[in-house]
Amino acid sequence: MAISLNESETGDKGEVFRDVQMVPYIESLRKYTQTHFKREEMLQEKVGYAFFDDHKQEHQALIEKLDGLAQSALRANDDTITDAAMDLGSFFADWLTGHVIENDLPMRPYVDRMREHAEKLRALEE
Repeated sequence: MAISLNESETGDKGEVFRDVQMVPYIESLRKYTQTHFKREEMLQEKVGYAFFDDHKQEHQALIEKLDGLAQSALRANDDTITDAAMDLGSFFADWLTGHVIENDLPMRPYVDRMREHAEKLRALEE
């Protein structure tokens, strides 16, 4: 995609902001999200996390919501770019408080038990 930074050529500051600043950010975020969730789900399976299926469904719902917001941001113009950016910001705030704090932190005891188990196995090998 060729991007013009000259507003007089594009006629739309929102499109310039979207193409230059939001698109790379959104693409990086999508990749990070997929990698993060995949890693987290692998860890949950290894530790026998009791709520694995529910957590995986929540991840899928978050990915779908992010994809929808990303599509809205990519279609945004001068009139809608601010709303699209605000929606993405709200999504991240909700992800942090609603998912990470409420859903990821309760997984910690399972991970700690796995770490203890691994340490005991290493001690037996020595």
